[in-house]
Amino acid sequence: MPKTYLTERQREEAEAKRKDDALCELLGGRMSVQQMTNQELADRLRYHRNTITDYKRHGGRFTVNDIRSMVRIFKFSDEEILRFIR
Repeated sequence: MPKTYLTERQREEAEAKRKDDALCELLGGRMSVQQMTNQELADRLRYHRNTITDYKRHGGRFTVNDIRSMVRIFKFSDEEILRFIR
């Protein structure tokens, strides 16, 4: 049975979590394939390593510039990008 949301805010939060989860899943997979550590990604995005770890673990909010950098670093396809921006 689908979950019923009582408010628009709850619906928005659930959608944002779905997008964050999709990005973190894709990010983790690409980092594994390229054998990239959280530290290496943090260095490229100019963040502290713990920030990247927290974002991946708790679905943090990456900025548009962060996502642009990740698309350039990992060469995400258009379909992959649409998974986490729509």
